[in-house]
Amino acid sequence: MPEVLERKLQQIREGSYVLTLPKDWVEREGLRKGSSVMMCVERGLLRVYPLNRSGVTSIIDQDLLSPREVEESLRLLYALGVDRAVVRSSGSLSGEVREVLRRSRVFLPGALVTFEENKSVVVEFAGDVLKGHLQALRTFSSSFSACLSRLVEGGSKEEVEEVMAYSYAQRRAISREQLRPTGSINVLEVSLLSFYTDSCIRMTEHLLELPAIDPRSEVRELLTAVGRSVREAVRYYESGDVSRLNALVDDLHNRLHGIESIQGEADVHLIGIIMSCISALESLREAVLVRYLGEG
Repeated sequence: MPEVLERKLQQIREGSYVLTLPKDWVEREGLRKGSSVMMCVERGLLRVYPLNRSGVTSIIDQDLLSPREVEESLRLLYALGVDRAVVRSSGSLSGEVREVLRRSRVFLPGALVTFEENKSVVVEFAGDVLKGHLQALRTFSSSFSACLSRLVEGGSKEEVEEVMAYSYAQRRAISREQLRPTGSINVLEVSLLSFYTDSCIRMTEHLLELPAIDPRSEVRELLTAVGRSVREAVRYYESGDVSRLNALVDDLHNRLHGIESIQGEADVHLIGIIMSCISALESLREAVLVRYLGEG
């Protein structure tokens, strides 16, 4: 939970203004006199980041979690931009957890797993698998759209695993933009992009759980529309075309309302895909609007 503090500006002999930093924060971040910090300046906002960190490390205790929860924890830490995770146990790591760690090289792009000893494993995450928010959005949208196109033509669902990896890599790129801002995007816009990437993850999870592509022509048409919408939405986000983003959202709403009945698990996940896509597109639209507000 962020702590909100109020400080008064001081001025040094008609020169620079001085703002003191909270002592607890300075000590918690390992800073001291002479340490460097990075300041990100935006209209109406100033953010301060410590620069002497060697990286963020998180501990995952196998004794407290099931193998599935270990995997979910790794995915979460990766998506949040953490640099390193240590999986440890009071005894030997179980075979199931070791298998999760081996597979993490596949489902988390850039993950490097080092089995140090029987009781602990270090998982290091490459910092910039996708460089910047635009490359992240383009890579996921094109891979997701292409995957859907092949699926509706009878392709294998194994490719969805690769798209899932891209969805987490996209989320990681946005998280690292929040943690280490480059100044290429304002703080409100990048926050909305994080909502977009979360919706993309949910959308891909529903696609992964879809039992089979229903031969009904309307289902194939719906999935094709979702893939096309995701691809076009990123292009409209880049160009700042709010009206076209609105049109995509309206089209998906109309298609969703046109589904007359839910006929089983497949339809549940199909609706989940469409609803997640709508949420994703709405976040992109709001990100564009925030960008315009920032330019005013």
